[in-house]
Amino acid sequence: MTTAVPSRTPAAGVRPHVAAWLSAHADVAVRLLAAPPGYGKTTALAALPAPGARRRVRIIIDGRLTLAEFVVQLTQALAERPVEIVLDDVQLAGPEMSAELNAALASAPPDVFFVIATQRRDAIDIGTLFVRGRLAVCDQSDFALDAADTRGVLTAHGLDAAPAELQALVTRCDGWPPAIAGTARELAAGAPSAGAAYERWLQRFHLAALDLIDGLIERLPNSERAAARRRFSAGTALDQSTLAMLHRCGFFVRFTAGTFALMHWVDELAASSTGAEADPPILEFELFGRFRATLRGTPIVWARRRDQHIVKYLLLAADGSATRAELAGVFWPQTARPLALQNLRTACSTIRRAIGSVAGVENVDRYLVAGDRLAINQAAVSCDVDRFRRLLAGADDADAVGSYAHAVTNLRAAERLYGNGLFAGDGGEPMFAAAAAELAALYAGVLARLSEALLERGSVDLAREYAAKAAKLRPLAASSPRRPHVHLRFLAS
Repeated sequence: MTTAVPSRTPAAGVRPHVAAWLSAHADVAVRLLAAPPGYGKTTALAALPAPGARRRVRIIIDGRLTLAEFVVQLTQALAERPVEIVLDDVQLAGPEMSAELNAALASAPPDVFFVIATQRRDAIDIGTLFVRGRLAVCDQSDFALDAADTRGVLTAHGLDAAPAELQALVTRCDGWPPAIAGTARELAAGAPSAGAAYERWLQRFHLAALDLIDGLIERLPNSERAAARRRFSAGTALDQSTLAMLHRCGFFVRFTAGTFALMHWVDELAASSTGAEADPPILEFELFGRFRATLRGTPIVWARRRDQHIVKYLLLAADGSATRAELAGVFWPQTARPLALQNLRTACSTIRRAIGSVAGVENVDRYLVAGDRLAINQAAVSCDVDRFRRLLAGADDADAVGSYAHAVTNLRAAERLYGNGLFAGDGGEPMFAAAAAELAALYAGVLARLSEALLERGSVDLAREYAAKAAKLRPLAASSPRRPHVHLRFLAS
């Protein structure tokens, strides 16, 4: 039961445990507040506990702050120590400004402390700071309002709601403070329940929310921007790699129990923004590590190892397809052609049954086309090897326009994606050795480029580790045909 009284602006403030976190980590070199817009990062900076014996300097990064002005402010801040340097909106820093900041973070003496607020987790070199033990992170899960916080916002309006209503509201909007405050205002305006108030808020601010989403999409790397736009134009599902990239870029993505997902309110917004029927769910293939195929998180179980090999072969083919004659020759080379083709037909049937067991028999043709050519429908699948190649292309494109930070971001994502290599968890896969060698060569290049990047930033030990990893891969990489490659500027010598 909800009681409504005249509205007033809620006193959101800072969640008590966020303030406690800031105090508890006061001696960590870099305190990072990383969350999408609206989570109260700037409010938290304004309510920072007193710095004690330290001098406090604030630097606000916006479109008007030039690189030269930033360098002057940073230099002046570092001139008198001990000092606590507070930076807001770091996601707005350009590549050169980010490079200056990362250099300062990497080389800061023990009596220099930073408090940084940003929408993008990749705005600073988190990896280097993490391995050096110089980083503490307060993220969106810490800033999100829970049921008790939501009750406090309602109380500020003179409202109340049943515990079940509060929890349902928090779940639907993922504790996003603007949604909670907007729901409270709609309740105060006469909405009969918290659920109805939330619906009214979502409808009233539908276009404004879409504008916010559109602005965030514009900040994404080119390789991920198209997929995000398709999500809002046609309801296309996003794979885990794309969602992870969106999360790093400050998009509204949650991370729960090892899985990335769009926040519920964003998914609702997307669903109500398209009148078209949603595309079929994406069939996700993982080729790095142990081969795995999943649809909506449900794994496909293959009847035979050869079925897996045929699917792997198609996924690694240039256009995701091969003729029946080619497949028969590859997989049954010593068998008479009629019998080999019959074996292939049997394999096609068992592959289709495996996909149909999770996608539904009526939907198999969305993913596997069995005509004169056997083909994977690349528009309906996601493959980590394809994403790996796109990330390398994105790094080259970013470097070509001088976007150093974005190039490094793509390289780090490619490094994480590669893991232990192609089919590394499946034991010996001789027929895919050439593909594994080619990808190892590309990965060795990724490590070498990251090594040089770390060296430029003064992370000598880490740079040596990356260089050593690249050297170990060189014998394998040498067995693969070399391809022309555009290096980042920090590799030029």
